[in-house]
Amino acid sequence: MRKDEQCQDKSGFTRFWDGFQVMLIGEGVDPKKAEWYVRWGQQFARSSRGTLRKRTAGDITRFLDAMAASDNFQEWQVSQARIALKNLYQKYLTPQASDAVIALDALLHGYNATNSSDAVGVVAGTRRQGHFFLDQGDPAPVRERFAEQFARFRTTMRTLHYSIRTEQSYEQWLVRYLLFNLASDLVPGTDAVRTYLGYLAEVKKVAASTQAQALNALVFYHGRVLGEELGDFADFARARRPQRLPVVMSGTEAKALLARMNGMHHLMAAIMYGSGLRLMECVRLRVQDIDFGRQQIIVRAGKGDKDRATVMPGYIVEKLHAQLKRVKEMFDVDCTNAGFGGTTIASALARKYPQAAREWMWQYVFPSSSLVLHQESGTLRRHHLHETSIQKAVKLAARKSGLTKHVTCHTLRHSFATHLLESGYDIRTIQELLGHKDVSTTMIYTHVMQRGAQGVRSPLDRLLAG
Repeated sequence: MRKDEQCQDKSGFTRFWDGFQVMLIGEGVDPKKAEWYVRWGQQFARSSRGTLRKRTAGDITRFLDAMAASDNFQEWQVSQARIALKNLYQKYLTPQASDAVIALDALLHGYNATNSSDAVGVVAGTRRQGHFFLDQGDPAPVRERFAEQFARFRTTMRTLHYSIRTEQSYEQWLVRYLLFNLASDLVPGTDAVRTYLGYLAEVKKVAASTQAQALNALVFYHGRVLGEELGDFADFARARRPQRLPVVMSGTEAKALLARMNGMHHLMAAIMYGSGLRLMECVRLRVQDIDFGRQQIIVRAGKGDKDRATVMPGYIVEKLHAQLKRVKEMFDVDCTNAGFGGTTIASALARKYPQAAREWMWQYVFPSSSLVLHQESGTLRRHHLHETSIQKAVKLAARKSGLTKHVTCHTLRHSFATHLLESGYDIRTIQELLGHKDVSTTMIYTHVMQRGAQGVRSPLDRLLAG
């Protein structure tokens, strides 16, 4: 029995996957990561009938597409599964060259293959948000080849005080751009940027905001990292920017949603709806940001690195006191731990105030339930709650409430602004509470509450009433 057939036989199941794991570790893969690669391989093996050797590029595509479409998996898990299957087919099964194998090879590497129409269809972008395009190959060789540039990129980003989220997003675009150039035999420069931006719009069908983020990342890379000015490339194909109204809940719907949330998640949702905070602004609140005396919440270093003050709903005052009491008890226990280094704070602040991380005022209002090892200091730190926790709680509550709208954490912020407008507050006040740089951004909520469609009586009603 061949080893790829053993995965379908109970007696050979363990030996087959144990061998795969041993091979991965021998290739230098971290043992924990190798264990996960094996799990993804097993899950793929169970996804359809037949031996692994007989699977096609379409089978892998459908498997990963199903993961991407599921609420149970995140993007990094889909990427990890893709890498696991790449190792399974290219290093463990060692298939002979055939049309099916060429298709798999092209699919898993992320470049176009002329010998397989299946792979060509996937890579050429027949799916709107697929994972297998010219800019979706294995990032490891690119990071290794351009290691010096990536190091300079991170240093520059941090010197200019860009947020960590912006740094991560720009770095991902840089990886994709360089992968695209290698797959297309392009030299980084004006023509390559123009071609890549057009590819994003015409092949990948990305949103205009996504294309704009990619443009900003590439301009930063060429200007700040490479020190070269890009020429005129204004004629690139632009993604269409559709006019979209934000999803807003009614007061009844917001009440129903909150009623189906409990504990810390209920409080966080109440803050986002009652104070208009963005998701990460809520997650990153610290003890010093809660001003009970003035009954307001201070948002520090919000979008655009701006501070602002917003309203604290009376409803959450008692709940916030109770939350801080629980956090203080947790903090006091942490402080008795010899390895506890405090909370996570900016490196510059830590250098200026070495003891700040262990001070009560700097602790997170919504801390993580577990300590993590801080790589630089070697101490245990308590970070804030991960944002996916509240995101999943809001999504679950919306489903339990029977809401047919696409409700997210940002829907709570949209509802905050719209309901204030409906209550008669002026647009400038709402702009300040939301932290919008330009009032035109806030004006979108005036379109949501317009009475045009609601004030018109349908001719059908008039006809039947007569």
